[in-house]
Amino acid sequence: MILSSNGFDLREFNGAVVSEIWGLNERVASDGTIIFDEFIIRFGESHLRISVDLNRDEILVSSKTEHVEKFAAIESLSYCVGKEFGWSWVAVNSNGYVDCVMFSFSVLSPEICLVAESSALNLYYLSNLKPVLAS
Repeated sequence: MILSSNGFDLREFNGAVVSEIWGLNERVASDGTIIFDEFIIRFGESHLRISVDLNRDEILVSSKTEHVEKFAAIESLSYCVGKEFGWSWVAVNSNGYVDCVMFSFSVLSPEICLVAESSALNLYYLSNLKPVLAS
């Protein structure tokens, strides 16, 4: 089972309550997408840190706490604070690279997605997922 490109087990945080969500070097791409160099979900004193392997454009997951003072709160994700970290998904592309992670907060469906592109993390909402209905 692939848990992340570097073997970090995301299940370690299942059920933990989100206290903050931070990003490093937030900026807006030409298409309007918000992108970051790194992303942290904080659970009290624990951290889930998402970054990009600059050589492979793969997602890296760790619990490193170095230099967190350089991060800033991501206001658009403030609705996640106080919710339980639910499910997480790791996507592997057709070339075998782990370049996407998805997370839910107090629900079963994925709510946000981070995609490694051009050595940065692109943030996407997945809130408009709709089931395919029988005809």
